[in-house]
Amino acid sequence: MRISLIVTTYNRPDALLLVLKTIKNQRVKPFEVIIADDGSYDLTKKVVDDFSLTTELNIIHSFQEDDGFRVSESRNKAISIANGEYIILVDGDMLLHLSLIHISEPTRRS
Repeated sequence: MRISLIVTTYNRPDALLLVLKTIKNQRVKPFEVIIADDGSYDLTKKVVDDFSLTTELNIIHSFQEDDGFRVSESRNKAISIANGEYIILVDGDMLLHLSLIHISEPTRRS
């Protein structure tokens, strides 16, 4: 099962780095992590690029120019490029439990 994990962010590279670390520690890794960036300064891109070099996670930086608060548009843009069968949306300041992504086997009826 392919999970696309979308993280919205805006000018909180410190918090984003912590979120990325909790994603890296997931028991079940997402197929891809899409950073839905609503026009952050360059430091956010640096955090994403540097983190991408230290992990095997497939990280995609979806960026739109800063033109006011447009988090919904940024999130929708990220959803449109997602390749997973399922999408999980989180904010850029949420620390994720290790088992946030959990895949269970279907129950069979006898």
